[in-house]
Amino acid sequence: MWDNFKGLENIPEFIDKICDICKPKSVPVLLNNRWELLKATKADGIHFDEIPSKYKTIKKSISEKSLVGLICNKDLEIIEWAINNQLDYISFCPIFPSSTSISCELVDFKVI
Repeated sequence: MWDNFKGLENIPEFIDKICDICKPKSVPVLLNNRWELLKATKADGIHFDEIPSKYKTIKKSISEKSLVGLICNKDLEIIEWAINNQLDYISFCPIFPSSTSISCELVDFKVI
């Protein structure tokens, strides 16, 4: 879930409603950057847009069962960091040209 909750009064309640829809279908719900909401919601994990400066502290604060991922773009050092920190997944942005994803350079298949 993208971390743009403008206008929502009760963010944890909204997240839990989404989780209630997704769980019966075995679809994990990942929060974008807002790791502190993991304890207050039924979300399954966290997706970071960049390496968190206090990752070790964050990792200790969340459940061992929480999925953790990171967007790598095409930076091999970020990929190495993700491997060394045993993240559950990495993602790339974007692989194909898109008018909605203009904040990242295209990732070459060779990088993947």
